[in-house]
Amino acid sequence: MKLSEYLRENYDTMKQMARNIAPGDYSDLTHEVILQLYDIDEAKLAPLIESGAIRFWIVRMLINNYRSKTSKYHYKYRKPAERHRDLRRYILAWSEESDYQIRETRLEAIEKAIEEAPWFDAVVFSVYYEQGHSLNTLAEETGISRHTLYSTIRRTQDGIKEKTKRVR
Repeated sequence: MKLSEYLRENYDTMKQMARNIAPGDYSDLTHEVILQLYDIDEAKLAPLIESGAIRFWIVRMLINNYRSKTSKYHYKYRKPAERHRDLRRYILAWSEESDYQIRETRLEAIEKAIEEAPWFDAVVFSVYYEQGHSLNTLAEETGISRHTLYSTIRRTQDGIKEKTKRVR
């Protein structure tokens, strides 16, 4: 039996398994795992499908995707919501300020904080945000470890936040 046949026959069961794991957003989780299954070599899945072990494999994939903070599901469906909430707070704070000069002072403080950061930190931070990279894509393109990139970006963000807090 092929993967597509298995999924066609067991789609409702898979949705029910996802519903038990992720009550609110099970549909997105189900479809993300289906996409991941199609990325796996068919020859590797064939013995699992024939033996029936694929069901347990799918459950494990659902759980891992739902609980992991580094899964594709997390970055695609949860992370954007967190970023949008943070961005909303900043936008509201900026829009409540009626004084244009305060906003300009904040932008200058951000630019100055980036200039004062070590060269490597400033370049990595700029490339990360200006090019719209994720940590994984930036690590792949540059060959720099994901951990180093994360630490650098986080350190630069914290420095910028610290410098802009003082500007009020």
